Amino acid sequence: MTTHTPGPWRRVDYEIVGPRDEPLLQAKPASFLCWSIFEVEANLTLATAAPDLLAACQSALTDWHSHPRNFERKEPPYLAELRGAIAKAKGERLTDD
Repeated sequence: MTTHTPGPWRRVDYEIVGPRDEPLLQAKPASFLCWSIFEVEANLTLATAAPDLLAACQSALTDWHSHPRNFERKEPPYLAELRGAIAKAKGERLTDD
């Protein structure tokens, strides 16, 4: 499976560019007549943070599992949510083990 362009991503007007200024995503407000300009901007802001959010989720999951006090503990429910978000970001499906 192909992976995403590594961050950092940043916004330039209505475009998101990668670390080498390569265009990654573009939103044209005129093409989103059902959305307000504020919603388009909020969506671009969220998309810009995607690589950082994915890395933070992966780090939190790894950190929880690597801490010795957690070896015998039941996983808190938020770890399943982290796994789901990571899988969604990577285009993967979770399977029930």
